[in-house]
Amino acid sequence: MPGLFLLLKNALPPEIRLGICHNSGLGAMLVPEIVSGGTMENEHNKLYPEDQARVDEYLRSGFNDVERKPFRPLKLLLILVLAVSSMTGLSLLLAWATGIY
Repeated sequence: MPGLFLLLKNALPPEIRLGICHNSGLGAMLVPEIVSGGTMENEHNKLYPEDQARVDEYLRSGFNDVERKPFRPLKLLLILVLAVSSMTGLSLLLAWATGIY
């Protein structure tokens, strides 16, 4: 995919760039973006100026700002190891009790 991206990128005029859209049902896809006046526009983010102003005002208001605990990857790893180990132990116990193992 990176080779295809570079090939397409070099074939396009400078006012059009390729962006990646992750909202497609099939994973990521390349979407052409038109660069005009320092802003990028594509078919997925076109809004009327008054709607964009309302969106910007809402985002500045901080209504959805939520304090979250920091992500603890070791805690997640410990939970996964415990869950997998307990299921393994339970399955071995069940196999031993039924005489399979």
